[in-house]
Amino acid sequence: MRSMKMMKYGFLTMFALVVLGSCNTNKETSANDQMIEQAFFKERDNFFNAISTPDETAASIRRLGAEFNPSLMHDPLLWGMYTTSKEKAAAALGIYISDLNYSVAFGQTEYTTALFDAVHNLSLKVGVEKQILEFLLTRYKNNIEQNDSVKHTLNQMYARAMQTVKGTENEIMIGITIGTHQIEDLHLMMGIIKTYPKDILPDDVRLEVLVPLFQTVLNERPTIETVNEFIKAVIKYSPPVSDNSHQEYYLNAFEDLVETYRRLTVEEKIRENRGMELVSDAVVLELDSKVEAIRSKVISPE
Repeated sequence: MRSMKMMKYGFLTMFALVVLGSCNTNKETSANDQMIEQAFFKERDNFFNAISTPDETAASIRRLGAEFNPSLMHDPLLWGMYTTSKEKAAAALGIYISDLNYSVAFGQTEYTTALFDAVHNLSLKVGVEKQILEFLLTRYKNNIEQNDSVKHTLNQMYARAMQTVKGTENEIMIGITIGTHQIEDLHLMMGIIKTYPKDILPDDVRLEVLVPLFQTVLNERPTIETVNEFIKAVIKYSPPVSDNSHQEYYLNAFEDLVETYRRLTVEEKIRENRGMELVSDAVVLELDSKVEAIRSKVISPE
């Protein structure tokens, strides 16, 4: 059940995996470091096992009947602000990949093209091998009107890229990218919930969309926990060397998010047919606020 709930990484997340899957490093460990190393290996295995299946979040949103809302996505023309460091680029990449999944799921070619360009440019900045990226770009443009063909091509690349990521010095960047991808997924879902028509639809009709969305938000918890544990293990095993690193911020932010998740009563309210209460539930609003705070940090140019 845990693994099924972790299918939250878009078919285009393979960009992050290809981008960050270079520069293998061998680590010498002393006897005193063995426990830290073993804990790290355990969390690393948990993390990579959890992200081995392509994402269905955007497709789920589409199936629920919610309308496409481009205002929820981040402006793809701002990608250039996130090229000051690999860490910043990796974080922004997660946001844009999630938005790209969202636009692809709704067949929004106009937005998909611009978002793909943002992902393409950030990927180049982070360090993806140009020949791989250009191959993907060509296949994407040739099949942009055929979503199934695009998904098939990129899923193959996703699987191949997975083999190059694990065990590299860029693993922490993978954690950050997947984490911000998840944050944007939550932002999109909560945004749809907050903007769903209130006056033109009766409550029972609204609940047909809102309740499954709330359930999907709840189902994100295991993924958030896995990302959090992975980042924690990586930082302990290999602390950041740059004073400008935001790794500690991400760790604290995801720890806080996990704590908020533990106080949610979504299942209880759904089970008791009190789904409409979730719209104004204090803990749900707190979760939304924390998601937006993390997202604001990621998309800030600083």
